[in-house]
Amino acid sequence: MKIVIISNNDWDGLWYQRQQFASMYAALGHEVLFVNKTLQRLPRLNDLAERFYRKASIIAVSPNIIPSNVTVKTIYTLPPYKSVNFINRWIVSWAFRQLSNWEDCDMLITYVPTYVTLDLIRFFKPKKWAYINVHNYDADQVISDLLKSEEVICKKANYLLADSLYNKKRLERISKGRSVGFSEPGVETASFFQAYRGNERDNVKTICYFGGIGNHLNFNIYNKLAESYKVIFIGSFSNASVKLKVSDKIEILPPITNAELPEFLKSIDMLGIFYNPTYYVNGVIPAKIYECIATLKPVLTSGLENVSILGDAIYHCKEENVELVINNIAFTETEEVLNLRGEIAKSADWKNRFLMLNKYFDIDEKLYN
Repeated sequence: MKIVIISNNDWDGLWYQRQQFASMYAALGHEVLFVNKTLQRLPRLNDLAERFYRKASIIAVSPNIIPSNVTVKTIYTLPPYKSVNFINRWIVSWAFRQLSNWEDCDMLITYVPTYVTLDLIRFFKPKKWAYINVHNYDADQVISDLLKSEEVICKKANYLLADSLYNKKRLERISKGRSVGFSEPGVETASFFQAYRGNERDNVKTICYFGGIGNHLNFNIYNKLAESYKVIFIGSFSNASVKLKVSDKIEILPPITNAELPEFLKSIDMLGIFYNPTYYVNGVIPAKIYECIATLKPVLTSGLENVSILGDAIYHCKEENVELVINNIAFTETEEVLNLRGEIAKSADWKNRFLMLNKYFDIDEKLYN
């Protein structure tokens, strides 16, 4: 099959389900065209600095390998205003003029709800296509035309999916009651199981966060914990100014690959994902949450409305009670909690996420055995 994925992040960015699904399709012998992120709003000066700062730190450590039957394409468009769409339409036609063999592709998945996406869909003429919403655009500084084009996409897509309950409800509202499925973050479960030692609850000394380091994080909690525990950040800063908010008692390590991460996490006692509660964060379920759960270690969170569906598998904290929760870990880390984490991690394995996605496309399950 010929499969097009229109991504809201670049192939060489942080690893999300976009690259994961593309790689899994490629591993099955399908041809995949991966379209890198296009503009979703007017760029600001600090966007360029932030993009360069983050991307340079990621690529310097671990560039993402492109499978032989994946083609990665970058196009440079104007912001997705409807008034300039005739220019973007010409850019799309010009950029893909050598890829006419991708017309009438078998399936297309888009994570980007812009007029540029609609032009790409007209170009590729997919037999079936889906929109996967992984972003609370209502709360972002997007242009109003993007919200209008998202409404059009919600009407025209064969399938609508979302990565969180909040975004699912959002699409149901925008699409005026259409059925919306789930396409949640996944994990290489067997690999992350290897990070579990079995004695994490006995004496918590180290707390780790891995991922992008930006203003979405509640540094008050991390800085306070650094007074009593060894706190480690693994990741790249969104910009240089964020560094100023981080205590010098927190150890900062550069990004490492997912293949290396489980081995590193063996030495960690606890994982902490502390976000600032905002309207935008309401729609977020961090991709790392299932990786954290799959380590079977205690996972503390705050500010994340969507992770409530994970119940007792994680500790839902407030800024004022985080240390109390940690002090009680020896008593709250029961066999039932460990088993619950294990079951959630197994169900979130990438193979299961992949199978679930393809059920929407009515693809024969025998392809994945």
